[in-house]
Amino acid sequence: MKSFRARSKLICLLPALACLGFLLSSCATTPLRPSLPAMLPTASQAVERLNERRLFVRSFIMQGEISLQGDRGEISGEHLIRGAYPNKLRAEIMGPFNRPVMLLISDGQWLAVLDYRENKAFLGQASRRNLERFVGLNLSLERIYALLTGSMDLPPGAENIRLSPGPSPDLAQLKLAYVGGMSNQELLFDPHSYSLHKAWLQRQGESPELEASFSDFQKGVSFSYPLKVELKDRSNRTLMLACDSLKINPPLDSEVFTPQLPKGVPVEILP
Repeated sequence: MKSFRARSKLICLLPALACLGFLLSSCATTPLRPSLPAMLPTASQAVERLNERRLFVRSFIMQGEISLQGDRGEISGEHLIRGAYPNKLRAEIMGPFNRPVMLLISDGQWLAVLDYRENKAFLGQASRRNLERFVGLNLSLERIYALLTGSMDLPPGAENIRLSPGPSPDLAQLKLAYVGGMSNQELLFDPHSYSLHKAWLQRQGESPELEASFSDFQKGVSFSYPLKVELKDRSNRTLMLACDSLKINPPLDSEVFTPQLPKGVPVEILP
């Protein structure tokens, strides 16, 4: 009789044991999603940390594929871009069969562009207007430098700064409102690594002046940096980069950014 009762109790326990086994196996095989910290940083702490990440990049070399859709038409091919903080850039674009398409060089003050398609060179100040003619986006060199490595410059003087949980469990949302005609900024970032995933620039009541998306992050010494960058303005002009190689803070010769043009090429002076 005791043996029968023991077997009966064991049979009753089997469903519970099976359920417990299922729960344990699920915990063992299902990866845990990253979650927000128990307490988010303050808005000012987030701004400070995001700026620290941006300022960490003193130079870079990136190489991969590029697609540019602007007022001068579409350009696509391979890119080699080098930059030195805060606004020195050298971008070389190669088309099919490794044929050169465009060379853009700026030391932060002057801009030189060699357009191989037109067999023509351009030389002038590195203003937003002149950059827009070739890059397709109305951005300063400082902002382009920051965006290429997955950052946004956050100017001081914001009237209101708010930090809140983002639309997904692993992101936080930072909003900065400016006065005096400056564009408001909105950022979605990982509060663990401070990697920027999305950013917007826009004036109150208007469509975004700029949308930026970053993905495929590569782990660096102190931070992670995106291998994919996509920029789009309200006129649907786009710049997309997919990097096969990204080096942060490599040594670079300053001569790389000297605006020089080959002799014998017609030159148009930019305003």
